[in-house]
Amino acid sequence: RFEQQADTFWRLSSYGERWNRQNAAIQAIGTAQSIGQVNAFLAAVERHAPEDAEADSLSDAYASLYSAASRHERALEHRQRLVEENPYDQQQVGNLSGTLRSLKRADDMAALLDGPSMQATMQIAAAFFDEHRVEEGTRILEALTAWADGPSVYSSIGTMLAGLHHYDKAIAYLEQGVRANNAGATAGALLATAYASAGRDDEAYELWFNHR
Repeated sequence: RFEQQADTFWRLSSYGERWNRQNAAIQAIGTAQSIGQVNAFLAAVERHAPEDAEADSLSDAYASLYSAASRHERALEHRQRLVEENPYDQQQVGNLSGTLRSLKRADDMAALLDGPSMQATMQIAAAFFDEHRVEEGTRILEALTAWADGPSVYSSIGTMLAGLHHYDKAIAYLEQGVRANNAGATAGALLATAYASAGRDDEAYELWFNHR
């Protein structure tokens, strides 16, 4: 049914001006995303109007669709074009870095996000951990704490590492965050969760009891 609906969008829009075609595409994209028929929509695009998938005004939308369909190489083409057009658009730079991470291209991601930004540095480190390049990711985080110190930094790094299931490394950072924050409730709860995930139940219970 959705494929018939998408076909109708393209047939109707083909009689209008370029603006109408783009408007129809935007409507169809929204429908595809809302009902989980991204692949069917992309098939309709490639069958009826492949040139529309290359339209500059729709690059962001199609990049998101290709990413949702796990067609990250196609998404990369659009993301790179958007950043080339406006290299200072931090949202698009962030989107491009996410696509590079999906493709396990941590080195390219590091080159793109080069600069003293805590968020960017953590993203780069996470990409290296994704690729099982743990030593490189660890060095990046160590360098980060050399210039971005404080309990929130340690807690952020620890939370990220816990999310990547590197619990021992996460605990080391979270413990520093707890000490620097004088065992605040939020930091203590994060550390307790990491202890539990690492199988250190006694330490987890003690922290949960102290911070409940």
